Amino acid sequence: MPRTTYTPSLPGLSAADDDLDTIINWGAGADSSAYIAKMLTAPDAHGIDLDRTAILYMATGSEWPETRLLADEFMIPLLRENGVRFVQLARNGHLQSDGFTILDDSRHPEQLIARGPWTLWDDQESVGTVTPEKSPAAQHALPVVPVHRPAAAPEGQLPLFVSGPEERGGGEAP
Repeated sequence: MPRTTYTPSLPGLSAADDDLDTIINWGAGADSSAYIAKMLTAPDAHGIDLDRTAILYMATGSEWPETRLLADEFMIPLLRENGVRFVQLARNGHLQSDGFTILDDSRHPEQLIARGPWTLWDDQESVGTVTPEKSPAAQHALPVVPVHRPAAAPEGQLPLFVSGPEERGGGEAP
């Protein structure tokens, strides 16, 4: 049986980008940031040609403020100093056919663009993974109830965690 090679289409990149040989997905978290920082400090040691490298970031609209701050303070300047192509993308809707928006495509990025036309939250709400009352804005309005863990469980059983007085017979929270 003959082998078939499949070349996936990556958002933000086209067939004209055949000069790229390394594409890195940056999730803006600790692991992918550490990898990129290490790679940029010694690209030759990792066999990376920065002129033939692109880093993709998909704006989810749900990055923590601290993540955005750290990205803008440390990672974006590192990308800019090394002249690495940085492509920032966002989804346009729930369906693949809705496509993507290229928020920025630059070798001299100025900031992390954390939100596009369709967010991860929009997607989760559209398929019922989360409900509107669980939105980040609504979360601030919910009461905080301490979690109580029993000291011990009967032998052979796992201890149960309860989250409010109603599970403990209406008593006060510890």
